[in-house]
Amino acid sequence: MAAPIKLFEEAAHASVYLKYRPRLPQKVFERIVEYLKEKKSKPFKLAVDVGCGPGQSTRPLAPHFEKVIGVDVSDAQIEAAVKQTDNPPNVEYRTGQGETIPVPDNSVSLVTCCQAVHWFDYAAFCKDVDRVLLPSGCLAVCAYGNFVPETCEGDLTKDKKMQQLHWNFYKGLMGAYWDDRRRHIDNVYAEFSIPYEGSIRDDSFQLVQEITVPSYIGYISSWSSMRAFLRKNPDSPNPLIGFQERLIEILGAETQTEQTKVRLKAPIVVLLGRKPPP
Repeated sequence: MAAPIKLFEEAAHASVYLKYRPRLPQKVFERIVEYLKEKKSKPFKLAVDVGCGPGQSTRPLAPHFEKVIGVDVSDAQIEAAVKQTDNPPNVEYRTGQGETIPVPDNSVSLVTCCQAVHWFDYAAFCKDVDRVLLPSGCLAVCAYGNFVPETCEGDLTKDKKMQQLHWNFYKGLMGAYWDDRRRHIDNVYAEFSIPYEGSIRDDSFQLVQEITVPSYIGYISSWSSMRAFLRKNPDSPNPLIGFQERLIEILGAETQTEQTKVRLKAPIVVLLGRKPPP
């Protein structure tokens, strides 16, 4: 088995990831739980969120299960998750790999993986999910695609310029620094499916956020490509400085940068599959 990929292991990056990465809408988690309920009755004892990062996709599961375990390969991400003050009492975090989930056989009602499965050996991950799931237990794989920025006022001329700036940065300056697995975000997990009969793909959700310009810049700073760029070009000016200056120029912002907002939109995919009964 290949060694686990660790692109988000630095403590500083874990902090940036927690602060700026978007959270999936609550309706996504409701959809997952409703799918589980179709063939399995409460009480649901255990859910495991694999690739949990600082726990944004772990904590929303807590109301539906007796216990929820978040698993991540990064010690820094787990440390950030544990430190969160809004952790429910039934949530626990463990360091571990997606291909060797640190829970016993036939013990889990639901396994989730949000915005992380493209970093795994997917065949090995699915095999281990099958090991840990109870009969009729479910696997839910979620991801959001690339964000498209726009103004909050619906200015189509500014929208076009913002999107050109965004894509030139994403595909141009950052293009050489993306891992090949980024294609799975570009195509919104088109190459993934859950290997259980009757599995489904739900594309009905969208992630929409109105955030300040500094938060938009913070989100870009959390990209794995940005971390790779900064590591390989430690003496170069941070390209986000010029990006922000051009963004403010396009917006024609007259207020303080901290009060200027943009809207980000991205498609969401939810893959759902159920382990067969015995």
